[in-house]
Amino acid sequence: MANIGQELSSISFGSIIGGALNALIEAQSQAAYTTIDFINSVGFSTSENSNQKKPTYVVFQYTKEISPYLPATDTEPARQAVTRDMLLQVPLLTMLPVPFIRIADATIDFNVKINSVTTTSNQETNSYGAKLDVDTSFSFWRFKTSAKLNATLSNQKTSSSEEEIKRDYSLSIHIRAVQDQVPAGTERLLDILQDAIVSVDADPTKEDTKKQPASIPAKS
Repeated sequence: MANIGQELSSISFGSIIGGALNALIEAQSQAAYTTIDFINSVGFSTSENSNQKKPTYVVFQYTKEISPYLPATDTEPARQAVTRDMLLQVPLLTMLPVPFIRIADATIDFNVKINSVTTTSNQETNSYGAKLDVDTSFSFWRFKTSAKLNATLSNQKTSSSEEEIKRDYSLSIHIRAVQDQVPAGTERLLDILQDAIVSVDADPTKEDTKKQPASIPAKS
């Protein structure tokens, strides 16, 4: 019969569960490095003349209305709308969600199943043998008889026993990961980049453009 206590003591629970915990820590560390790589590769670019990093900007042009169109009155003529072409510069990092994955919960299930099966077989063989010899003679006054008996007995017994131990192991890890709030330093960096959003003239030397509003057809 297998000793269950001895079988369990031979299992290195510390190595198995500790290995799973180390895997969780390494996964969290890799997630942090992924966040760093994302910020460096997406949010900043290195200048060719120096090794200093500068924010990566998204620049696009749009038309800004300086003064609206004013219709004519009895005393003043109509005033056309005045517009200006502007450039908006937005740091790319402020337009994208920064990935910051954190393991919120982790459950480790380790199951051990030990089955012990013992098989015993017995076999016994008996054999018997007997031989009787009788000798009879007659001589005048005497009658003589002799007998001889030979008997044999043999017994053979064999037995065998086999024990089979089966061990089944299963390890499962349940993980719940969430998008956590960015650290204070990263949040401060995003605030600074947000303050760097500026809108400038597309062509400072160009005068403001006056636009005549589209005419509205009269109702019939």
